[in-house]
Amino acid sequence: MTFNPSSNIYLTDVPWTDTYTDILNFSNVQNQQNFFNSRIKKTFSNYVYLKKDSAIKVEGNIDDLIMYNYLFYKNPTTNKYYYCFITNMEYVSENTTQIYFKTDVFQTWGFDIVYNKCFVERCHVTDDSVGANTVPEGLETGEYICAEMFKLENTPENYCIIVGSTANLQSNSMEDDRGGNYTGVYSSVGYYWYKYNAGNQLGADIQKLANANKISAISSIFMAPTWLISGYDGSATKGKVGTTANVANYTTVQTDVIRNLDGYIPKNNKLFTYPYCYFMITNGVGAHGIFRPELCKDNYLKVNVEGVLTPSCSIHYTPLNYQNVVDNFDAGISAGKLPQLNWSSDQFTNWLTQNAVNLTTPDVNMALTPISMFGDLLSLNVGGAAERYANNYMAVLQRDKEVETHAKIPPQVSGNLNAGDIATATIDNTLHMYTMTIKSEFAKIIDDYFSMFGYQVNRVQQLSISGRPNWNYVKTINCNVSGNIPEADLNEIKDIFNNGVTCWHNINTMFDYSQNNK
Repeated sequence: MTFNPSSNIYLTDVPWTDTYTDILNFSNVQNQQNFFNSRIKKTFSNYVYLKKDSAIKVEGNIDDLIMYNYLFYKNPTTNKYYYCFITNMEYVSENTTQIYFKTDVFQTWGFDIVYNKCFVERCHVTDDSVGANTVPEGLETGEYICAEMFKLENTPENYCIIVGSTANLQSNSMEDDRGGNYTGVYSSVGYYWYKYNAGNQLGADIQKLANANKISAISSIFMAPTWLISGYDGSATKGKVGTTANVANYTTVQTDVIRNLDGYIPKNNKLFTYPYCYFMITNGVGAHGIFRPELCKDNYLKVNVEGVLTPSCSIHYTPLNYQNVVDNFDAGISAGKLPQLNWSSDQFTNWLTQNAVNLTTPDVNMALTPISMFGDLLSLNVGGAAERYANNYMAVLQRDKEVETHAKIPPQVSGNLNAGDIATATIDNTLHMYTMTIKSEFAKIIDDYFSMFGYQVNRVQQLSISGRPNWNYVKTINCNVSGNIPEADLNEIKDIFNNGVTCWHNINTMFDYSQNNK
């Protein structure tokens, strides 16, 4: 079969190379052809059939052609253009140069490729909303810094002293108090509150109990926040805690949405997810919890402060609408225990008071003893009065011995001293909320990386090389493409995507990563 010498060869230059790290894709064949026609530098006419991936001798000095890196041609037997990289040029003579070329498989077969579903390792996603992409990247994040901190108000004025007592401290008669439900938890003793600065009043009531032989009525004395106390009246000095069936809810606090990382505003929204930023709450005494913005409703953390009135108090910081749980109690942390206070009970005074009736008996008996007893004693009447006197005398001696023993016992301390008391004293035993981010230095490094190479997605999906305004990066594993394409070229196309490639959509912005690509 013979061919008429009707083929033309067009020399040009392009900004991409045969490494296929970057390619230029066109929306249709006509746009592709218009682009290459506009860049023709040299034309060689009337050539016969060109063999694929070979060499051809053209008329021209190598020094005039050496700057060109690309050519395209069309054989007389087909209307298809073949686009090729110039891989080498050799000097043949003063006016003849041999050009070696190989097919640019993407530009030649790009509109014949059928993109099927396959495993995509990395790509630029079409949905970049916060939380839509959380596959770990394994990137260095550096140290975290605090972008914002909130501390729940916690001053002495916010506390009361609570006394648990089986005696009614509001009554002069101090009748029995059987307790009840306080914030949903049953107590067998009644609770009475005293303002934080009512120590004198409390001391007087304790002494009052001691004087009435009821000091043991006190079961506990502890601090509690005023919001936990039903019936608290800030204008009064003391009062009785009202019984309630429900947990006490104090307040709900929330963070702001994270909009920058150490002042740097990312282009890629994956940086607004963990581990590039997170929320943290602490109780001021060692416990903390970390919360991911992408698992928070609307990307900010909301925490409910609730509790029950018990000795040391049980207070909990519960995240709301976290991990799709309305009240995620298990994800929260408990507040530090508040101090259980001590009280002094002088055991000698208590013992003397409790035994006052018994202690007076021997003295009374002695006072009522007939004076004649002494006469009887003098007359050696040892049978009656002397024996009674001896018994009374021994009782007095025994009493004095007990008094001496108890007088040596120092006042005893009751209650418990909490190891976390210092946090309360320094006003740190409360809810702390932190917004933590990576430093701007690392944020920009990672953001630029995402801008160039997209996100780790690790999912089976439809392979796509478009979707962003200026470029799309895609990397596959065992790329699945097909089409009416020679096997060798089809395998090379698969390798392009398996190795990772940036598909540019506009020649004027090719390699310009400063362009908007959201």
